This record gives sequence, structure tokens and C-alpha cells, in this order.
Amino acid sequence: MLKFNNLHSIWMTALIVGLGLVLFSCEKDGDEDPVLRIESIEPLTARVGDVVLIKGKGFDAIGSQNTVLFSGEVVSPVFEASSTALKVLVPEGAQNGPLTVKVGKQSAVSSQEFTLDTSLGAPSLTGITPPNGIAGIEITLNGTGFGSDPSVVKVYFGESEVEVSSINNTDIKVKVPVLEPGVVQVRVVREEQASNTLDFTVDPTPVNVRTVYWTTSEEVYKGEINETGAELTKLYELNGNNGIEVDVEGGKIYWANYLETKIFSAPLDGSEEPEVLFDAADGLKFPGGIAIDLDNGRIYVTDADFGEYHHIMGGNLDGSGTLEKLYALPVDPDTYAPYPYGIKLQILEEKLYWTETFTPAVVQGSIYGEASQAPKVLFDASHGLKAPSGVAIDPAGGKVFITDSPSSFEGPTAVDNLYVGSLDGSGGLTALIEPGGNLTLPIDVELDLENGYVFWTNAFSEGTKELRVMRAKLDGSEIEVLFSGQNLSHANFFDLGIY
Repeated sequence: MLKFNNLHSIWMTALIVGLGLVLFSCEKDGDEDPVLRIESIEPLTARVGDVVLIKGKGFDAIGSQNTVLFSGEVVSPVFEASSTALKVLVPEGAQNGPLTVKVGKQSAVSSQEFTLDTSLGAPSLTGITPPNGIAGIEITLNGTGFGSDPSVVKVYFGESEVEVSSINNTDIKVKVPVLEPGVVQVRVVREEQASNTLDFTVDPTPVNVRTVYWTTSEEVYKGEINETGAELTKLYELNGNNGIEVDVEGGKIYWANYLETKIFSAPLDGSEEPEVLFDAADGLKFPGGIAIDLDNGRIYVTDADFGEYHHIMGGNLDGSGTLEKLYALPVDPDTYAPYPYGIKLQILEEKLYWTETFTPAVVQGSIYGEASQAPKVLFDASHGLKAPSGVAIDPAGGKVFITDSPSSFEGPTAVDNLYVGSLDGSGGLTALIEPGGNLTLPIDVELDLENGYVFWTNAFSEGTKELRVMRAKLDGSEIEVLFSGQNLSHANFFDLGIY
């Protein structure tokens, strides 16, 4: 009996030890990383931007812990992951060859080879910028698969084919054709492959529109609207343009250039090289807005000088003599306030009006300078101003119109405004246009008093970086988009062709 008990004890001890070894071995095996391997790639042929599914074992469920390489060189971020599957987009630069997946110190190469599909596929439309406008304006069709050869691409507004102005694989620029106002479907056809359609709204063509002249950072433009819609003409090419004024009867255009520190004049039709009226030798530092007095042959300019003083300056319209410093505005070394910007004249009353963007304020002065009248603040922050830029005067109506653009400093969440107030500064300011999409970084403002309109420029359209020239009745009603497009971007100042 004792012998049996001893044998039983020995057997039980061996069993326990054996089980322990098995358990220890299983536990140790569980700690080891599973073997990383790629089992399949779906699809094996795809274009740049297409989704590729990689199936296998040993992947990390956290996408960022997996590295996927196409052709062993180009990395594609993982946007969906599990331990057995990864989803990636075919990256730019991908080439034919196997895929590689790396997780920690492990690396696996696919037995299958991926093939890059370099064909374009059918074109696809994803957006139209802007989504509405009048005939003649330039718009951009956004999408994929357009290619780069305009000779094989056709763009249709309904059944009307339009000419392609420029093209790359993701953008096409065209001009809106003359069509009845309303919604029309736009499509792209490339080598008989048609895209989906998107809606575009053709706006009614405005009537009684003055010719508009404006400066961009690189050009001087003229915009006209007739029965066939909008027509844009590039007059001059110069970098760094600012304030602009036109003399329609005299056939002259005048503008400031801050990069060359000059005031130019040139024929209104763009037929001759610009002539320099004033430059740094005349005391200019950083010219901004300008205003002209045709009756008395004078020109006035706001000039920013980041030293001790900003200035309001005046000189002869023919460029003779030099510029006179009418007002010296002390510079705050911390904020560079007041920073004079837009400027307008009230000739009969011999008054100047200018905006001070950094103060912020709208100020009245005399065309004869500080010796005749000290600067008089009409409106400032206490009236709601935050960053005034443009100013326009209605002498008969006793009104002043002001564009206020805090979004230029505070970002797109700031509320921009177009205000109207009394020309003598009495009372407060009233928002003429409801804030929102019609006021997106408004810069300059002009008046067509004969036809009863206020014009302004939006430096950015809502959701785009395309400038728009806008118009509304003097009471803020009947808002219209006159001109828009990339060739208007970075524009600040404009003027109307009024005799």
C-alpha cells in the first residue's frame, strides 16, 4: 500500500510539472508578436487617389502604427486598420511593384505586384467656383480626370459648348455663356467620356453698370458689362499696385504703387507705358489710396511711413513740383496706428476724408492741410468701427459710406460691415448691408449717385479666394455680383468710369 502511494505521488508530481510546462509554454507563445504577412491586395490595379485594401495578418489596429510603402519608397497613410486588414489611398509617386507593410520591427512584402493605372478615367465634377454669376465672368470647374489637353475636352452649359480658358487635371476655367437667367447643368466631356453634372445659376445681367477700373497686386484691369455680359481687359502689368482714380473725359488713369514707391499716370485704354508723376524723391514711403481734383489739377495720397509720422500728401496732377505734406499723423511704435488708407474729396467744401485702419477712425480734413483745419474724427471705435478701409462721399445726401473689415486681422469669424452715416459725423453708423456672404473682407467703396448705386470690392468670396465687385442700391437693396474670378484676387482699390 505504501508502494502504491509513493508511485501515485510521483505520477501526480510529474503530471503537475508537465501541465505547468505546457501552460508556461502557451503563455510564452501568447506574448510573441504574430508573424506579419500580406495575403492579398485589392484591387491590384488602381489610380492615384483610389482606395486599396491590404489583407493579411499581424497588422496593428491603430492605423498610425502601420507603415505602407508603394514600390518600397512612397509612404501612404493608413486611414482604416484592423489586425487583418488595412485601407490606404494610392499616393502621388506610386510605381508598379510589390507593397511593403512595416509594424514595429517586422516587415512584410507582398507576393503580388501592384500596377499603377495611369489612364485618366472618366472626368468627375466636384464643384463650381463661384456657383453663380452673370454671363462673361470666369468660373472654375473643380474635379478630377480633366487631363491637360484642351483640344480633347469640352465643357457644356446645358447644350451650349464654351471655350476652355485654361486646364489642368483638377481645374478648368471657362467663361459663363450668354443664357437665360436660371439654373443650368454643367458637364465636362473628355474624349467622349462624360462627367456627372452640377448646377450653375446664371444671374440676370445688371443694367446701367458703370465701367469699373481696379488694381490687383500685379495688374490694372478694366471691367465692362454690356448685353453679352461681363468683359474684362488687362490694361497694365506692375507688381504692388494700390489706390486708383480715373479721368474718363481726359482719358487718363492714375494709381499708386507701394513696391516701386510711385504714383503713375497712363492712357485709360492701356495704349502707352505708364508715366511716373511722383516717387520716393518726392517724399513717398508707402502710398495707399489716392484722390484727384480735376477742376484744380490736384492729386492727394495717403502715405504710410513706419517711422515717426504717416502723411496725407498733395501735389499737382501733372507731376510738376513735389508733394506737400498736408497732415503729419504721429505713429504709434507698437501698433503703427493710425495707418491712413482710403481717401476721398468733397471739392465744393474743400474737404478731405480718409480712413485710419489701425486707430480705427474716419477723419475729415482740409485740402489745404492742417494749417486750415485740424483733423476731425467723424467716427471711431465708439461707433462700432474696427478696421475701416474704404470711404465714399454723397455730398448732396450728406452721407458717408465706410467699408469696415476686421476679418483682415481677426480672421473669417469676424463680422465685416458696410456702414452709412452722416457726413458731419452726427449720430451713429448704420449697417447698410446684412453681414455675411455679401461682405467678405470688403475693402474699397464707390458711389454712382446718378443711378443710385453703391459699389464695393470683396477681397475674398465666401469659401474662395476670388475677389468680387459688388453693387447695391443706396438703401442696401438689390445686391448684385458684377465681376468675379481669380484675375481679380488680391485687389484692393477700384474706381468707376463716371464723366
